[in-house]
Amino acid sequence: MNKNLILKFIYDNVRVTIRTRYNKYYLDFIYNGKRIKRSTGLVANETNLKELKRNIIPEIFKTLTGNTIIEYLKKDILFNEFSIKFFEIYKGSVREHIYEANYSIYEKQIKPYFLKYNIDEIKPLQLEEWQNKLLDKYSTHTVIRYRSILNLILNKAFENDIININPLSKVKYPSSINKKFKKLDELEETEFFD
Repeated sequence: MNKNLILKFIYDNVRVTIRTRYNKYYLDFIYNGKRIKRSTGLVANETNLKELKRNIIPEIFKTLTGNTIIEYLKKDILFNEFSIKFFEIYKGSVREHIYEANYSIYEKQIKPYFLKYNIDEIKPLQLEEWQNKLLDKYSTHTVIRYRSILNLILNKAFENDIININPLSKVKYPSSINKKFKKLDELEETEFFD
């Protein structure tokens, strides 16, 4: 982590600055005409920076403003967090058995691979690796079904301006090549090679 990190962003119409001093994070912002500078007490590292931006700053503004609706900073949304919200909404738009089947596929085939990624960190290369690992175990048709569920999630993130592009749109569909060959008998073999 950079020793002199300075991050500036707008949160709830207030400019917030996160500074690193003495290997700790400090917050600096103006609220109701008063400048507030405080140490968070958090050691400067990636995990604490995400925690600070995702939970601590929203809680501070929730307390200051009384506003109970706090949106996360979109660049730090974990894929799994967004997927949970997606499935809450998706549940009301499809029949129960379809929801359960698709959620089960998400839990078993998609979530384990992308669990620790922020949604905006998922790149076509990772998606292609995921798809290829599935192709080692499952048929092309099955992988296309799993892929369609992941595509629904990523499209919803794109529609809500959480990601700039659906990275799955840059990954080719798996092709189904028939790997079964008929063995030629001796007569056919002779005719074929003559």
